Amino acid sequence: MDLTVEKKFTIYEVSEIREKILSILNSGQAVRMDLSRVTECDTAGVQLLCSILRPAGEENAKITIRTVSKAITDAAGKIGIALSAGSVKSM
Repeated sequence: MDLTVEKKFTIYEVSEIREKILSILNSGQAVRMDLSRVTECDTAGVQLLCSILRPAGEENAKITIRTVSKAITDAAGKIGIALSAGSVKSM
């Protein structure tokens, strides 16, 4: 199931976004996230992405990050994380 996050991906939105992701996964569907429309991201948004991508890679969970915005890559870079579509790496 496609999940598009628009505008803000901050501490104020991550709880709701996390619940949407878990709901999709619990229904047995794959999650395909489009983050290309995010214009504001903070460390809470980056932390959520890290927490879902790292375990997903280890357990073959069905989570795919299709696109990320510059706001997300900039926020991640400020804390030493390289984030791109589908991957998370420490810098």
